[in-house]
Amino acid sequence: FRLACGLESKIMGEDQILTQIKDALVLAREKECTDSFLEVLFNLAIKIGKKVKTQVKLPKLNNSVVNSVINMLKGFHEINNRRCLVIGNGTIGKEVIRRLMDENATVTVATRPNSNHLHIPIECEKVLIDEIYPNLQNYEIVISATLSSNYIISKQMVEGIHFNKKITLIDLAVPRDIDPFIAEMKNVVLYNIDDFQNEHLTDSFEEYENEAEKLIAEGISQYSSW
Repeated sequence: FRLACGLESKIMGEDQILTQIKDALVLAREKECTDSFLEVLFNLAIKIGKKVKTQVKLPKLNNSVVNSVINMLKGFHEINNRRCLVIGNGTIGKEVIRRLMDENATVTVATRPNSNHLHIPIECEKVLIDEIYPNLQNYEIVISATLSSNYIISKQMVEGIHFNKKITLIDLAVPRDIDPFIAEMKNVVLYNIDDFQNEHLTDSFEEYENEAEKLIAEGISQYSSW
């Protein structure tokens, strides 16, 4: 239940895990690896996760992984006017885009053909994910946060690219979007979500967790009764 509510995620309250839990249940059914106990447990966890998402107000991601990413980038170099590529425009992607725009970065957003572009700032250039690979070396910072179950950037996709200047790749997806072997390439620096952990929650996040725990307790009671 905590997992479905985003309480175990690196980014507190993120809802991508909910989709992954749904997919896990579907896969278990296909492989005939579930039963009535798991069916009810997973469906109730998904129900509680949706309740928390709609009924509990999530604080702004001020002290989130996104904040840690921006602080790290600012520590290494000015973000102002840097060419940045953000892959994915979900909850995390939108926050990354907003923070980079606040720092006056030049932001390009890569999405899939059927993605919703409504919340992408008009100042951002938009490209399709399949179009990024030949031009990847033109960016200085690449941040990826999608729901893909496969690598968005694999070593095979970029092995013909010569990075003549340093490029910083940041993978905020679970499972990973960027093949770890890419870190072996010249001038490539790769970080993943484990490099940006939140050790201290603000009071507002603790309040969010407490409210979510109340709904989780209801779910546990329902399951135990069943």
